[in-house]
Amino acid sequence: MSQKTILTFHGIGDPPRPVQESERSVWISKPQFEAVLDAISDREDVILTFDDGNASDAEIALPALARQGRTAIFFLVAGRLDEPGFVTTEDATKLVEAGMTVGSHGLHHTAWTALDQPDLVSDLNEARAVLEAATGRPVTEASCPFGQYDRRVLGALRQLDYEHVYTSDGGTTRERAWLRHRTTVDSDLLVVDRAVRHRSSMGELVARDLKSAIKQRRLLQAKARPRRTQGRQHVVIGFAEALSAPEVAWSLLEAGFQVTAFSRRGSRPSLRLCHDVRIEEVADPRRDARAAVADISRLAQSTGPAAVMPLDDTAVWACIEAELPGGTVLIGPSGSQAELALDKRAQLDAAERAGFIVPPTRICRAADEVLEVHEPLEFPMMIKPALAVASTGRGVHTARRHACANPHELGEAMQGLGDDVPLLVQPYIPGVGEGIFGLARDGHVLRWSAHRRVRMMSPHGSGSSACKSIPLDAELKDAASAMMRRAGWDGLFMIELLRDPAGSAWFVELNGRPWGSMALARRSGHEYPAWAVQARLDQAFEPPPPPPYAPVLCRHLGRELVHLLIVMRGRPSGALILWPPRLRTLRDVLTFHRDDRWYNLRPGALSLFLDDSVRTVSSAVRGALPT
Repeated sequence: MSQKTILTFHGIGDPPRPVQESERSVWISKPQFEAVLDAISDREDVILTFDDGNASDAEIALPALARQGRTAIFFLVAGRLDEPGFVTTEDATKLVEAGMTVGSHGLHHTAWTALDQPDLVSDLNEARAVLEAATGRPVTEASCPFGQYDRRVLGALRQLDYEHVYTSDGGTTRERAWLRHRTTVDSDLLVVDRAVRHRSSMGELVARDLKSAIKQRRLLQAKARPRRTQGRQHVVIGFAEALSAPEVAWSLLEAGFQVTAFSRRGSRPSLRLCHDVRIEEVADPRRDARAAVADISRLAQSTGPAAVMPLDDTAVWACIEAELPGGTVLIGPSGSQAELALDKRAQLDAAERAGFIVPPTRICRAADEVLEVHEPLEFPMMIKPALAVASTGRGVHTARRHACANPHELGEAMQGLGDDVPLLVQPYIPGVGEGIFGLARDGHVLRWSAHRRVRMMSPHGSGSSACKSIPLDAELKDAASAMMRRAGWDGLFMIELLRDPAGSAWFVELNGRPWGSMALARRSGHEYPAWAVQARLDQAFEPPPPPPYAPVLCRHLGRELVHLLIVMRGRPSGALILWPPRLRTLRDVLTFHRDDRWYNLRPGALSLFLDDSVRTVSSAVRGALPT
């Protein structure tokens, strides 16, 4: 046959060791694995491969393959041989003696694209040497860690005479192709059905067996769901409408917690489509703040959770005001830390004392004071609310920031602000947003990460629509450490920065709750939500060692489309000196790469992903798009 379908397995059965979120989804049960083997038993055009070198390769996969007389390629991580939970040197020998092929999956499972040329060549050579010594056979097949490759990586593999290189791009592969595309098998199994349906020779057996396995899995999940909450610690999160809500919920669920989310009454958040999360409606604090606090208090009293985690600034305020039962911990700022998290005036002072560069700032007690100056106003300027959450009659709200290029734009901005809302007036600084993220305990930061915004939903200034992980700047890390230490910070934090064209990083603000780009943190191996709860409930808890740095790009589909609409509409203010070109934006937003990762998407959650994307776009359009 000229075309081959190549399937990739990672782990079978229960993981014998802690695994990251990105890995957990590709572990399948032993019955599922056997169902796949049965379904393809007569398919000579299907090739089986195994990545990562988990112990299940030898304990489960090898005997099952031997019973069916099938062979496979096992891509082992050379540096993990003989480590707990992974294939041993003896297992590697058994694999080749049974007719299997052993290939290289790198020395330490580091993305080859993240290595410089000398380290890349060293990784490839050393991994091959270790595996050849273990098996006594030449190693001529290679599988790219994380499925990531580029022209430089492929060039190095060709120079080292690898006969075939395997990706995770999906689709089929020509029989004589050097670069071979594979389909990753996850716990849904539907991907297998789609992968093998490309040939009519699949027949009734494949469809019947796979559908039966899928149906059986879903029935077992449905039966088990009510029992899975027994004995699990309960965490309440909210608001469910927060951008980070799905990722936070998944992090907690995968760490073994039971999750309830409170949402604004009538909002129907996308998180409702995650059936493992219970949604409880509360009053909308924008309309009746006290009623919202009372509802959250009743929810906490009735469920008695181990922890309550606010997901946005309004929730931080509401959870501080709520009466939580004894024994329930707040996974968020309180006391002086809450004041720091919600008052940007305090943040500017703390940031400057810690060593950050802070923009020149004039603090106005109300909108009228902005215009009460003895000297001519300097434009362009940025007007920001000093408080993350402000009272408006019976409700509370979060105000927008405004870039103003001239007195006319300033006057329009003032009309949308309340008379008694304290404001910060700063020079408008063009640049690219960056973020420092972490988890701290008593002022000591346990884990760090950083990212840079590739695109903001609104170029005027907003959260990311696309962002990528970056190495943590040493000087910024020192300043952030000092800021957290002085505050005695306990919990999650995000420090937002703006990198100007000259390379200076200006402090913007501090957030003391889960941030919108939590998807990127999790795709990079940082389970901040689960770690934050575990660290508060168990003072002896230490997050697992950070994974090796690898660049990850993460995108939000709905926000990307909103970004495109805003750019195409045109520059809303003369203050916005840097405005993305329309054609380049159209190209960038509508170009999709194999390595792209997505907010609020995981196996089995496509409906949530699409609902969230549609709601994001429709909300922006109804509001005439953010500016």
